[in-house]
Amino acid sequence: MTGARELKALVELGLLIEQLGDAPLSFLEEIDEGLAKQIAEVRGWLASALAKWKELPAEVKVEQLASRAGWRKSRFDEGEFVYADEARELGELLEKGGGKLEAGGFAYYLRGNVIKRYPRRAARQASSVGGGSK
Repeated sequence: MTGARELKALVELGLLIEQLGDAPLSFLEEIDEGLAKQIAEVRGWLASALAKWKELPAEVKVEQLASRAGWRKSRFDEGEFVYADEARELGELLEKGGGKLEAGGFAYYLRGNVIKRYPRRAARQASSVGGGSK
């Protein structure tokens, strides 16, 4: 199976190609038939990749999305944080998961506009003191 990171990249590429597919008819009529066929094949392939991405467990998606976030060290505890508007997809995924998900070696918490992550051993302590808010 293709890795989650590759699937996510394919989804992003698919969105760009979809924009091309929404181009004005006059532009599309000028495209060579062979190129149009290739675009259709790629769109089908990307639709399949998007379906696979959607089927992935939330924990796998969290790890992939978190790996691209700009984490900052918390001044108050041993956790890290990023603002939710800087990692929108991660925030949305956490919101769907009830504000907390565990993946890899971390526990992730959504607290307002802040996403916190703690190593799993520290997550138990943070949740017992209110999620270690920033």
